[in-house]
Amino acid sequence: MFVSFAHFYIMGHLIPQIQRYLLEQMTYERYPQKELAHFW
Repeated sequence: MFVSFAHFYIMGHLIPQIQRYLLEQMTYERYPQKELAHFW
C-alpha cells in the first residue's frame, strides 16, 4: 500500500509541480510579466 501511495503522490503532486515550474521558466523567458495573466 505504501508503494501505491508513493506512486500516487509522485504522479499527482510532484510531476505536475515540476511541469508547471519548467513551463513557467520557459514562459518568463519568452513573454513579459504582464502577459502571464493572459497565458494562464
